[in-house]
Amino acid sequence: MTIKTKRICPHCGSEIEAYQNPTPTVDIIIEVAGGKIILIKRKNDPVGWAIPGGFVDYGESLEDAAIREAKEETPTHYFHCFHS
Repeated sequence: MTIKTKRICPHCGSEIEAYQNPTPTVDIIIEVAGGKIILIKRKNDPVGWAIPGGFVDYGESLEDAAIREAKEETPTHYFHCFHS
């Protein structure tokens, strides 16, 4: 879960949104038939092809973040989770 708060900009006094979002990220290698892996086309910088992944939400485990990101970024018919 990402925590969003409102703050006041010290320079202009405008109200801005601030996010408490930890730095850790997860990347997921999803192997499909024939030893191929799933790639996604990134819309945000850096654009291009990448393995699925993203930020770990505040209070979220790495495993839960990996599962969430895989489900968000890949077709669900490819997804089946194996982890310990």
